[in-house]
Amino acid sequence: MSTLTDAQKDTLRAHLADQKYQTLLNEGKPGHVVDLLNDKSGSTNQERWVTSLTIMAELGVNPYRSIMDKLDTIAVGDVAVRDFVARLRSQAGADIGHANTLDMIDQLAALQDGFTAEEAVALKSMSLLPASPMDEMGLPPATGEMLRDL
Repeated sequence: MSTLTDAQKDTLRAHLADQKYQTLLNEGKPGHVVDLLNDKSGSTNQERWVTSLTIMAELGVNPYRSIMDKLDTIAVGDVAVRDFVARLRSQAGADIGHANTLDMIDQLAALQDGFTAEEAVALKSMSLLPASPMDEMGLPPATGEMLRDL
């Protein structure tokens, strides 16, 4: 059983105001609404730990070379980038989906010698994982009980 806070209930109520949910609720089909809320047909940036080798494996050798060369160059004068590169080269890796990492990628793309737009998009897309509307709202999976408690 997962109980929602008042703020979470408000978030869910606002989302349920959409006509497709209202139609199903009015037809007495709360189970269908729960299914839609839990359907992982969308995507969102989520926690994902990657290493430098993950970048090479998923993006290819040439993008890997370009990205890592740029990170190494920038890391000389930027402690945050230096720490990030160290994490990428460690066994544990770095969380490519963390909000601060995504912000850093945007900042590095804004630099003259930083990432190209394509490199920034490719890095950020590594953390795009399947997500349901509930995931996107930061809520636990929907249940019929949740709908009744609104």
